[in-house]
Amino acid sequence: MSRQYLKDGKLGVLTVEQVYHIKKLYNQKEKSISEIARTTGHDRKTVRKYLKQDDFSIPVPIKRVRRSKTDAYREIVKQWLIDDQTAPRKQRHTARRVYHRLQKLEEENGNQLVLTERSIRSLVKQLRIEMDMSKLASLPLLHPAGEAQINFGETHFYERGIYYKGYHLHLHCRTRMLSLSNCLRAKTLRA
Repeated sequence: MSRQYLKDGKLGVLTVEQVYHIKKLYNQKEKSISEIARTTGHDRKTVRKYLKQDDFSIPVPIKRVRRSKTDAYREIVKQWLIDDQTAPRKQRHTARRVYHRLQKLEEENGNQLVLTERSIRSLVKQLRIEMDMSKLASLPLLHPAGEAQINFGETHFYERGIYYKGYHLHLHCRTRMLSLSNCLRAKTLRA
């Protein structure tokens, strides 16, 4: 069996066929590791390594989670944004205001803020998304065959230049004739 060399002259990784051949010689023909090494031309350590190895898949690298520099300020900024939810819209913190407030806070402690405004903007954006996600909730709208859902609503529209305000009845049902597909019926009622 021939050896496979890489470009720099070093011996490369064994192919699947070579590993299968080594295992066949060991398990079926009951040859020793030294005999297999002589016949295949591979080192005894290499033969032993492939005989012990059962899983030949490439190990997935584990990503290490690095701590961000903004993690030190995450809780303070989150609290400011939570407090902003009850404040009037014009008095809420912008990302720029958060950055300047953190600068001032660090100066009071005798330190200098080592973060850029861009990193604070990213932190504020991430926290706002997290806070909005916690508010969202939904349920799937599932209807067994033969059931319907009725909704009432208010409608505002213009028709031929005339403004109309009214209420509507929205009927959402499933029919058997269209192989359980959705059908939609709506009726506008006068106010």
